[in-house]
Amino acid sequence: MMNGPSFFFLAMILIKQSHGVSSELTSSHQPIVALAGDDVILPCQLQPAVSVSSETLLWTRPGLDLKYIHVHRAGRPMLMNQNRSYYNRTALFVDQLMNGNVSLKLFRVKLSDAGRYTCIIDSKKMEASVQLIVGKSDS
Repeated sequence: MMNGPSFFFLAMILIKQSHGVSSELTSSHQPIVALAGDDVILPCQLQPAVSVSSETLLWTRPGLDLKYIHVHRAGRPMLMNQNRSYYNRTALFVDQLMNGNVSLKLFRVKLSDAGRYTCIIDSKKMEASVQLIVGKSDS
């Protein structure tokens, strides 16, 4: 049984390690490729996994008049600032937010959706980008 100074020292190291770990927001370094009309997932993950359920989460696409593709605040999507061309076409995996998964599902991809997307955790000042390439569907 451990007791005394050695136990205290070991406990302090473990506490410091668990609190000293810095998280990183990551996405795919490879472009995501989809065909027009498909649904696609734009990956974005906090590593190591930390809950982001109560965070303000933003997906943006720079270069648009209204750059916000998806805004998730106070546990729900906020549609007020969303770019019109993305209405009813975006969703987060709400049940995965507790695992740091901030990936965006984009429904019914259009050719005009091609471009760079940025996932942002506002309060942590963290962001990651992913490139979407959209090809023409043969059908």
